[in-house]
Amino acid sequence: MNTPKTYEAIFLKKEKASEDVWTFYFDRTQIVEKFLPGQHLKVKLPFIDDVAENNRLFSISSSPLETDILAISVKEGISTFKKELFKMENDTTVKLEFPLGSFTFDLSKPTTSLLLSGGVGITPFFSMLKTVENERLEYDIILLASFSTPEKMLFYDELKAIEKKNEKIKVIYTLSQRFAKNWSEETGRIDEKMILKYVPDLKANYYYISGGIEFISGIADMLLSKGVTKDQGKIEQFIGL
Repeated sequence: MNTPKTYEAIFLKKEKASEDVWTFYFDRTQIVEKFLPGQHLKVKLPFIDDVAENNRLFSISSSPLETDILAISVKEGISTFKKELFKMENDTTVKLEFPLGSFTFDLSKPTTSLLLSGGVGITPFFSMLKTVENERLEYDIILLASFSTPEKMLFYDELKAIEKKNEKIKVIYTLSQRFAKNWSEETGRIDEKMILKYVPDLKANYYYISGGIEFISGIADMLLSKGVTKDQGKIEQFIGL
């Protein structure tokens, strides 16, 4: 993997992605560094003096093939960093350090890749699936994405469009708290029973788990208790502040 480097980048705009998540776009045209789908970056806001508060890590939601922009999808929060980030005006210059992290597809695995996400943890999977589709890669992939309500769902239309184009990709959303009467997909939390509806054997897959600590712990503990080994997956934890 490439050695991380720090670049100055211009903030272009932000767009509302769900009830409490916004996607921030940065100009990538002057950045030559490449990254792998699933990796993350560090955003540093130089106008915050407190070094403990002026930077945060975010998964990259854009694809490496989108050479003009870098995008991150950020949940609203109460920290000084998030307050300043959401107030930031277009054309502000920030510092980006990337590429970081190893939460990337292990292409050596011949088994089905099962992507399990909770909330904004779907972000790295959005980058991964866009890349798989755009490069016409042939991998069996199942995404199970959990959200509490329809208003909090991310990337639904975009990922369903990818699913329609690629028969090897299956995209399933589940709503755990509230859903409309005409909701036709899953309801409830992701658990063993739900996973087994889409794969015949828990131990025959490679897992990517992304979300908050409770989501990750619950899924990981369940899989380990059923005989899935630690080398059969990767984990990416999201912090909401």
